[in-house]
Amino acid sequence: MQQRHYMDTLIKMMAKIKESIRAPEMTPIERKHTADLTSVSLSKLVFVQAFDADGSPKMLPPTVLWYNPSLNVLKMASQMHKLTNSNLILSSWVKRSAHVASEQRPATAPVQMNLVRVCEDIWSPLLTEFLHLGVRISQADISFKLLDQVLVDSGDQGDGGLLNTELNLMSEAMSAAGGINSEEGWVELRLRQIQEYRKLLEAAAAASTILRIAEKMKLSGSFSAIETLSQMEEASFKQRLLRSLTDELLCAGQQLSLVSKHHTSCLEEFLRSHTLIRWVQENLRNMSDLKVYVDLASISAGENDREIDQVACFHDAVMGYAPLLYSLSPQAGFENFMKCAQLVWDAHCRDEKLPDKLRESARLLNWLKTLKETHGSVEQSSLSLASSINEHGIYYIGRSERNTEKRCLQNMVQVMVKRGREEKSYKHEDLLELQNKLMLMSSKGEHGREQVTRFTEVFEGVQRVGSIFLQMQTSGNMLFWDWHALVYCAAQQQPCIKITFSSLGGQQMQYHGEVTQQLQQLAEMMDFCHKEWQVFISEMRSSFSVLNYYTTEQMVYLCRWIHRVCLTQASAPQQLWNLLVPIKSLCTLNDIRAAYSSAVSLATMCNELQEVSDHEEQDCKPSERGIEEDLDLMEFSSDDEEAEKWDVVHTDMIRGKNQWEQLLRDMSKYLSDSLDIKTLARVLSCLSESNQLHMIRNLPKQIQEGKPNLVLCPNAEVFTTTLSFYMESPEQPLPSADEVLVCREETTPEEVEVFLRRVFNQASSHNWQKIYTLVNPGLLGYDVSEALVETYEGLERSASSRFRLVIVSPVAHQHRCVPSYFSNNKIQAGESIREDVAKKYLCHHFRPNMLNPVASISPDQLSVWMVSSVRPAVGKSLFVDHLFEKFQQKHPRAKHIKIRLIKPCVDMDSLIKRLTETLCPLREQDPVLLHIRHGWSPHWSRGTPLSFIGSGVCK
Repeated sequence: MQQRHYMDTLIKMMAKIKESIRAPEMTPIERKHTADLTSVSLSKLVFVQAFDADGSPKMLPPTVLWYNPSLNVLKMASQMHKLTNSNLILSSWVKRSAHVASEQRPATAPVQMNLVRVCEDIWSPLLTEFLHLGVRISQADISFKLLDQVLVDSGDQGDGGLLNTELNLMSEAMSAAGGINSEEGWVELRLRQIQEYRKLLEAAAAASTILRIAEKMKLSGSFSAIETLSQMEEASFKQRLLRSLTDELLCAGQQLSLVSKHHTSCLEEFLRSHTLIRWVQENLRNMSDLKVYVDLASISAGENDREIDQVACFHDAVMGYAPLLYSLSPQAGFENFMKCAQLVWDAHCRDEKLPDKLRESARLLNWLKTLKETHGSVEQSSLSLASSINEHGIYYIGRSERNTEKRCLQNMVQVMVKRGREEKSYKHEDLLELQNKLMLMSSKGEHGREQVTRFTEVFEGVQRVGSIFLQMQTSGNMLFWDWHALVYCAAQQQPCIKITFSSLGGQQMQYHGEVTQQLQQLAEMMDFCHKEWQVFISEMRSSFSVLNYYTTEQMVYLCRWIHRVCLTQASAPQQLWNLLVPIKSLCTLNDIRAAYSSAVSLATMCNELQEVSDHEEQDCKPSERGIEEDLDLMEFSSDDEEAEKWDVVHTDMIRGKNQWEQLLRDMSKYLSDSLDIKTLARVLSCLSESNQLHMIRNLPKQIQEGKPNLVLCPNAEVFTTTLSFYMESPEQPLPSADEVLVCREETTPEEVEVFLRRVFNQASSHNWQKIYTLVNPGLLGYDVSEALVETYEGLERSASSRFRLVIVSPVAHQHRCVPSYFSNNKIQAGESIREDVAKKYLCHHFRPNMLNPVASISPDQLSVWMVSSVRPAVGKSLFVDHLFEKFQQKHPRAKHIKIRLIKPCVDMDSLIKRLTETLCPLREQDPVLLHIRHGWSPHWSRGTPLSFIGSGVCK
């Protein structure tokens, strides 16, 4: 049976080389090997043994007669059988057979050769070579070049399994051959050593790629840890023996022990795509530029699926290799390189096609360049800015301490973009311009709009909050007066909104969640608070008529300064006295403090009565509402150092409304540096009661009391007609700011409302009999006109019959909203006042006391006068300068202040603000010559309001 196995191996081995050599003896051997032996006699199969004299058989091994090979052939077959699992033997068998056959040319293939010759010319030399190879490996005398060939021929895939088989077969063959001395256990030792060499080969390939990348990218850091491995790529190294592996090489290889062939191929693709890499680094300098480019490319691609896929392929490739592109500094060394490379390999694990995508992107480089050239600089910069805001932007909503301009949304909203040490802010108008540009870009396609959509949603939410906050500012909402919010655009930033109430001692609120949803929640809360504040102010105005002399902004100003004057002993600014004139002229600090003491006493008495009433109600029926509100106040109290966290849930909205309502009722408890509105109203009421001045004006005959009176006149006579109503009482003061409302396009609904409230509340104002005049109502905007009509109708229902209201309008405006509404109450204007009568009336009121230093130098001893001429540049300003020189000779401390007006239409708010800022540093007793200059213009020649008269002397 054993010989049958030998012959089977021989047949298979000869079949391997049948294309080169054929042995004639193989035909009968193959026929006998496949024959059916059941009908063959035993004597033909084996030699029949003889028996001894005693009948016992001789104990000799049976001789097989069936195959009848020669001894050499049989030995060869047995050796083949033992080495049948060796890939080295098989490979060498095929190669040597082909070589021997080629030497027999020009004989036709296959070459005829008997088995004995096959054994002598092919097998025996092959076996000898195999044994010699085994000896060299066992003694580590094999060169790396030969070892590389052995590894290839063995077919080992790197795990060492097949190589271990080959080494064991070599060891057995060497032992069977005899006369060969080898180290015990050499197979395991050499196997481990060869495996280390193979790892070094992989490490050397990786090191070579890394060093070439470092050279291409001009990295100046140290790569000495792997430079030793570069010698393995040299031809001379392959001539060295296995035993020459040094610890230095092994240590260097250990640095790259975790780098696999896949990792190396990933880096090699990066190296092969260096042209693309260089273009990306030069044109897309950071991740933001990449994102902008991809978004713009997606927009340009439109609905073209192929181009969309190409853009996505490029994006994936660059994002995958981004650590090597953007995170490596020019000074990076081996350690920094490996950290970045590991991130690339992690991306490769997630996307096995990453190198393929980079290769495809490199092929599409010309297309990518063309796409880049089609994108304008405006598009790129706009999308880049939007991306930066989305990732790093922080919106600020609130009043700016440095801002001196009129309050508007443009001055209350800005965004700050902070990246590292770089910080830049953008105003509201910049953001609006950016939004317009982004809208034009996004209309070109459906793709690449994520950044645009994100920016737009957050910005619109911020604008809504800012608009409501502006309404709160103009309505004087005290709790939101020194309020500001920070809105974080980054999706991962939590809290996403931080709010600070400076009026409440720095109390903060925080919103957590998606920023767009939280902005909506905040806007709804602020809108609720704004409406409740308007209702509260309306109730206060109805309860305290003294508040109708002021807008809510002015009330806030009074609350702050009266608080400072009374509680911190601060000096009062001139604006405070100006505001208090309608309540009490010639008011003093003692008057204010006395009124404040009276108001506090009255408030304390009212609170005590309220507490008694509340206790009585609680004894009858406990109030669950009060308990809930107390809990809400505890959560909102400024004593709590931790910021409130309001989530977007319905219960929190209810809680916020409860907090607001309770704060509104108990405002004085939470305002640390200001009076509350109710206390202000009581202070002003006390001041008003102490006012000894009573104004009783004679009513012109054509004016009807208890009805509105519409007077239509030429445009040039509007102000003289208005003045004529007050000239009926020449001893009374000039018409005051509370009696006359000169309408402009900028007039607000609140100014109209408080004016009408003064009109209808005059019956309760110390029996004063004033004449209230509404001038130029046709200039009001549509919304303000509608608000005027609605307010008038609401107040008239409960008004007494003693109010005095005159509406003066140019004839040209008679068909506009307000004049048209009062058209049924039109009356005839009186005769035009004569110039001498008007001059006498004005001189009487503009002539100061003779003790006044102005009287000595002013024309006709007037405190206000106008210098005019038909032609410009005739010396008007020089005349005023000469007057000031005389003034200064008598009063060295006198100041000459000039304000020049150029435009025909003057912004009264800006003018008053400039006057205030200019006069604020001066003391009350400092004499001042205030010179208001304006360029000559036909618009100023006639009908100029008295408040715009060219020059004035004020003390």
